Amino acid sequence: MLFGTIELDSQMLLHRVSFSPSALRQSLKALARSIQGKQSGWFVRCDLGAVPFIPQCACCLSPTSKGRRETSRHHPSGVVVPYCEECLAGVGRLGVRLLAWRLASILLGLAACAFVPLFAWITKPVAVVGAAAIAGLPGLAHVLWRAFGKEHQNQKFKATTSVAGGIACSNEEWARILSERMGTTYQLVQVRCSYPTGWAYGGVVIALLLTPWLFDWFHPPLRLLNLTDSVLSVSVDRHVIANVEPARGENPRAGVLTKVAAGHHVITARRRDGALVDEVTANVIAGQTHLFAPSRPKGICFWLERSGIGRNSNGKTLRELLVSENDFWALPDNIDGWFEPAPGSASTLGTGGTVISLRQGPCVVGGDD
Repeated sequence: MLFGTIELDSQMLLHRVSFSPSALRQSLKALARSIQGKQSGWFVRCDLGAVPFIPQCACCLSPTSKGRRETSRHHPSGVVVPYCEECLAGVGRLGVRLLAWRLASILLGLAACAFVPLFAWITKPVAVVGAAAIAGLPGLAHVLWRAFGKEHQNQKFKATTSVAGGIACSNEEWARILSERMGTTYQLVQVRCSYPTGWAYGGVVIALLLTPWLFDWFHPPLRLLNLTDSVLSVSVDRHVIANVEPARGENPRAGVLTKVAAGHHVITARRRDGALVDEVTANVIAGQTHLFAPSRPKGICFWLERSGIGRNSNGKTLRELLVSENDFWALPDNIDGWFEPAPGSASTLGTGGTVISLRQGPCVVGGDD
């Protein structure tokens, strides 16, 4: 029957004892047809707005007075298709299965994009692919059920589908009756399944869109600054994340900017000979920027400079000294510039804003300029 002929190929595949190359090719073709939704049906060329109600079940030809309006992109107003009680219940179960597929995909997509980025050492591409794969599991289960499920052979399917220029029927006899009533002909063709599968893969779309943003949120930036005289190897929980060259004075390119998973971590800095330089137990906060300057000289401090631009420019630069018990800081704001003065502006033509720069220098910084 229409939308269900794939089980014939699947049944033959399941009864094969050995996995020969021919059986493998047939399995792949069966899966491809199932995914694409292409099935054989009897096409009746007609005006979809003038399809009469025939008091015979379009699926099993039993006498009936019940019908079900079935819509498609080719005919949004729908066609009333007659069904008997049993076939109507089967089509209803299919609708429930498709609804469960949609909801499961969306829920898994939301859960996956929020959970997968929490893994400490996962990369962004792997996180995106993993979340999308998890969200696609309901769809894969549905495809496999259609291709190989034993219950699928007894499942009632939609008896018709509206296509461009007419209607495709699963039952040849019902197609013949309809063609006679409408004074046209019918023929066997390949059609695309018209299951209402909108948002069936909505979870995959959600995972692809949200996972990159959530990954950046749960893996906030960490600036590593080396103020010692030798190259330092910085590790997070015993995983080396960067080798940092010594920095001399302020330089926007000084240090290394990397990302670390949110949470409590042990961050260590060692020389190339393995000697421990500094070790801190740090709390990396999601959505914030962080700074680690191992064995910072006691006479060197860090501060934030806030300069107004446009209408916010008032000729003043606000400075905020950063205080920490060790050499690790969770910065309160996003940083627009590193180790260089915050650019100000005397123009009042723009709407204005505030530029924040992280500075370093001798510990003589006061409050405001």
